[in-house]
Amino acid sequence: RDFERGQQIIDSLPTTLHSVELQNTLIHFCACQGQIQKAEDIFHNMDKNAIDIVSVNAMMSGYSENGMHKLGIQLFQNLHSLNAVLKPSTITYALLFKSCGQHGDTVIGQRIHGKLEKHQNTQWILQNESVQIALIQMYSKFGMVAKCDKIMNNIQQNEPDKYARNVNIWNTMLNVYVQNSDSDNVHRLYQTMQSNDKMQVNHM
Repeated sequence: RDFERGQQIIDSLPTTLHSVELQNTLIHFCACQGQIQKAEDIFHNMDKNAIDIVSVNAMMSGYSENGMHKLGIQLFQNLHSLNAVLKPSTITYALLFKSCGQHGDTVIGQRIHGKLEKHQNTQWILQNESVQIALIQMYSKFGMVAKCDKIMNNIQQNEPDKYARNVNIWNTMLNVYVQNSDSDNVHRLYQTMQSNDKMQVNHM
């Protein structure tokens, strides 16, 4: 019933709307309803000067939620053709790395990650939890466990409090070892988590 009501709302909406905030919300809403074509119509009919990174994130998220990961990657690559002043946010990068992992695009994901690593002024992006988790999951999909370990080690060295307390990142690493059939490291990591009194462990 909620879907039908949502569908009626979508069908009654014009593709040319004035509020950027409303357009961004509608892109997300349409994508969640599986109405990607409607979301694209709204996105592509937006004034290019009005498109912001929230608009791009909404469209990339819509592609991701509907399994259209290649289109999300292409949207990221065409970012500056949409609006020359657009700058990716941490959400944009997290969505990109997720799409690269799901689509199996080892080249673009690693290239963008490498660019972020090289520049001091982008290190804050790599210290964002969502980006770190997306990167770990991407490299896990590629079977590149050593890359996942490196990210985890960097967190330990540069963000000791996050390393000690952030159960989401540790659970992500557990999944890496499970997916790559590394039972020894699954056991080692889980035991470490249980012995850490700073962490609320989710019992599996």
